[in-house]
Amino acid sequence: MTRSVVQLGGQALKLDADGDTTIQVSSDDVLVVDTAGNEALKIDANGHVTKALQPAFLAKPTSSQTNVAVGTQSDMIFGTEIFDNNGDFGSSVFTAPVTGKYQLNMNVMCQQINTDYSYLDIQLVTSNRTYLYSYTPDHFIEEANCAFHHSMNVLADMDANDTAKIRIDIPNTGSAQLDAHEYSTFSGYLVA
Repeated sequence: MTRSVVQLGGQALKLDADGDTTIQVSSDDVLVVDTAGNEALKIDANGHVTKALQPAFLAKPTSSQTNVAVGTQSDMIFGTEIFDNNGDFGSSVFTAPVTGKYQLNMNVMCQQINTDYSYLDIQLVTSNRTYLYSYTPDHFIEEANCAFHHSMNVLADMDANDTAKIRIDIPNTGSAQLDAHEYSTFSGYLVA
C-alpha cells in the first residue's frame, strides 16, 4: 500500500466549510482531530490516544441514603459527579448519547441490613433490561444491622437516549433501616 503525504507547513487541514472540523499536527508530534470546534481525538508522539468527548462518567452519593423504604423500589441518588466527560450523566441517571456497547459498573455499600428481609435486590436498570444482584441476607449475614458490599460490572447494549440507573428493591418484610452508604459509586463508558 502506498501512502500519500499532504504537506501543509504547520497548518491545520480543514475538513468542512466553516473550518471547525480539522486535523492538525503540533510541533511536538501530536496529532489532534477537532470536530465542531472541540478536540475529539489526540494522539501523542508515543501513540497514546485520548478522546476528550468519549462518554465516561463516575458518580457517588453526596451523603448516605438512609432508611431505604421497604416494599418499594428506590432509585439510588448519586449527587456528586467525580467526572462526566460528555455531560451524559444527570439526576442520578446515565443517558447514552449514541448506540453502542457500554461498560457499566456499580459498587453499592449497604449498611444496617435487616436479616428479616426475604431478599434484597440491587439492580442496574437499563432501558433494554435489568441486571440483578439478588440474595437472601440471612444466608450471608449472621448479625442484624451489618454492612455488605454489592458490586456488578456489565457490558450493556444501549441505543441512543437509553438510560441506566441503580435501584434498591426490598420486599415487605423487615424494617426500613437499610442505608446506602456514600462510599457507593456508579460509573460507565462507551466501549464500542
